[in-house]
Amino acid sequence: MDLTLWHIALNAGILVKVLGVGDAKSYTWRELCRVLGVSEDVMYRHKKEILRLINEIKK
Repeated sequence: MDLTLWHIALNAGILVKVLGVGDAKSYTWRELCRVLGVSEDVMYRHKKEILRLINEIKK
Protein backbone atom coordinates (compact mmCIF):
# COMPACT_ATOMS: atom_id res chain seq x y z
CA MET A 1 0.00 0.00 0.00
CA ASP A 2 1.27 3.47 -0.83
CA LEU A 3 1.49 6.01 1.96
CA THR A 4 -0.56 9.06 1.01
CA LEU A 5 -1.14 12.44 2.58
CA TRP A 6 -4.64 11.17 3.46
CA HIS A 7 -3.15 8.31 5.51
CA ILE A 8 -0.82 10.70 7.30
CA ALA A 9 -3.65 13.10 8.15
CA LEU A 10 -5.92 10.29 9.35
CA ASN A 11 -3.26 8.70 11.54
CA ALA A 12 -2.10 12.06 12.89
CA GLY A 13 -5.68 12.92 13.84
CA ILE A 14 -6.08 9.60 15.62
CA LEU A 15 -2.78 9.99 17.50
CA VAL A 16 -3.69 13.51 18.62
CA LYS A 17 -6.93 12.18 20.15
CA VAL A 18 -5.44 9.00 21.61
CA LEU A 19 -2.41 10.71 23.13
CA GLY A 20 -4.36 13.79 24.25
CA VAL A 21 -2.03 16.20 22.47
CA GLY A 22 -3.09 19.84 22.32
CA ASP A 23 -6.81 20.46 22.51
CA ALA A 24 -7.84 16.92 21.55
CA LYS A 25 -10.88 16.91 23.84
CA SER A 26 -12.43 19.89 22.06
CA TYR A 27 -13.82 17.67 19.29
CA THR A 28 -15.40 14.23 19.10
CA TRP A 29 -14.39 11.19 17.07
CA ARG A 30 -17.44 11.81 14.87
CA GLU A 31 -16.33 15.39 14.20
CA LEU A 32 -12.83 14.16 13.35
CA CYS A 33 -14.36 11.71 10.86
CA ARG A 34 -16.34 14.50 9.25
CA VAL A 35 -13.33 16.83 8.97
CA LEU A 36 -11.14 14.09 7.49
CA GLY A 37 -13.91 12.81 5.23
CA VAL A 38 -13.91 9.22 6.49
CA SER A 39 -16.59 6.93 7.82
CA GLU A 40 -16.65 5.98 11.47
CA ASP A 41 -15.91 2.39 10.40
CA VAL A 42 -12.68 3.44 8.66
CA MET A 43 -11.71 5.55 11.67
CA TYR A 44 -12.38 2.64 14.04
CA ARG A 45 -10.23 0.23 12.00
CA HIS A 46 -7.31 2.66 11.83
CA LYS A 47 -7.62 3.54 15.52
CA LYS A 48 -7.70 -0.15 16.48
CA GLU A 49 -4.51 -0.86 14.50
CA ILE A 50 -2.70 2.19 15.94
CA LEU A 51 -3.61 1.13 19.49
CA ARG A 52 -2.41 -2.41 18.74
CA LEU A 53 0.92 -1.06 17.51
CA ILE A 54 1.29 1.22 20.54
CA ASN A 55 0.65 -1.75 22.85
CA GLU A 56 3.22 -3.79 20.93
CA ILE A 57 5.82 -1.02 21.34
CA LYS A 58 5.18 -0.93 25.11
CA LYS A 59 6.13 -4.63 25.48
